[in-house]
Amino acid sequence: MKAKREDLEKKLRRIRERRAQFAKKHHALNRIAIWMHVENGRVNSGYNNYLAPYLNMLYFLSVVELIVAKLFPNLVLHTLTLAVFSYIIFVWLSYSLGKRHEEMEALQSGKVGDSLTS
Repeated sequence: MKAKREDLEKKLRRIRERRAQFAKKHHALNRIAIWMHVENGRVNSGYNNYLAPYLNMLYFLSVVELIVAKLFPNLVLHTLTLAVFSYIIFVWLSYSLGKRHEEMEALQSGKVGDSLTS
């Protein structure tokens, strides 16, 4: 009887530990989603349309990074993944902002209007 009781207590403890780990993992993802106001995979209209793709990409990469960290707990690989994602975001953001700046300059200088009317 005593052995059976101890066995049941061990099983119950394992179940509680698994539930705690599951809740902890999903709590982290939910915090990211709530912080970014993500609904159905898209950023809520609380943000302007210009920032929406960047926030969506950041959300997606953070989820991918969490999965990589879970699958490969090696700290070096985890750090390299973060570095690569950070570089991708930096390059994409600087390119997009540069493109946006060129478009705004073209609009302000009137070059866009001239090309359409001529």
